[in-house]
Amino acid sequence: MAKASMRRLIAKSRDSVVLVESRDFQSQGTGFLVGNCNTLLTNAHVVSRFEFDPDGKPIAQYARNLWVCANGVYLKAEVISDTESIRPLMLDYALLRLEREVPATPLVMGKINRVKAGDRVLCLGYPLGFREVISTDGIVSAIVSNPVQINPVLGLERRTIVSNAIIQHGSSGGPMFDVRTSKVIGINTFRHPVADSLTGRLMQWASLLKPRKLTVLSDIIAFALHTRYVGFNHAVSIEHVRNDSSFKDLTKGAKRWHS
Repeated sequence: MAKASMRRLIAKSRDSVVLVESRDFQSQGTGFLVGNCNTLLTNAHVVSRFEFDPDGKPIAQYARNLWVCANGVYLKAEVISDTESIRPLMLDYALLRLEREVPATPLVMGKINRVKAGDRVLCLGYPLGFREVISTDGIVSAIVSNPVQINPVLGLERRTIVSNAIIQHGSSGGPMFDVRTSKVIGINTFRHPVADSLTGRLMQWASLLKPRKLTVLSDIIAFALHTRYVGFNHAVSIEHVRNDSSFKDLTKGAKRWHS
């Protein structure tokens, strides 16, 4: 029964999951329909880049040459979440509008307070250059809240669902489903920072002409030993989007997409 339920959920949802290309930044990720048939949700980091001003405040640059591939058809898209606000950037979500509607059903958003450790989750996305929707599953390991790492002074906390479902580059922006309810509870956002930080440090080390091997290796080992959740992945809680004023205005009168 569990396998049949998973298959039905994948079959029902895959047409609502799209490939997102930020051609300004030569990057791609995933998005999914919410609210209506021309509105998408994805990660902010899929469609933006940012720098810091002298006071340490991040300044976002959002993609303008933004395209979405929905069921094999490319459509122009634009960011409609508040590009002047720091909140979507720091909590890592973005709303997009397509130039026209697509023939697919918007996904239903669930409530994270009904999700517990041990619940089964399903993640959909376009990782590693795949042109087909890839599905992975796992269990919820924990739901955690942490201050936004970039600038904790801002007072924002990002709530994430920690799971062992495989998420790779390109999966960012895809939906995480609570398999029990078939509703979206999170936006797949990143592998744990340990994996990415170790990769970055190794690449930096390899690029050095005369690396001081022992020093760099000691740094990597110490960093890994002092960081938890190695091997787990995260999804941004869907509640951050639910509480966004832009999304509330967008979905007025469309309560059937909520629970």
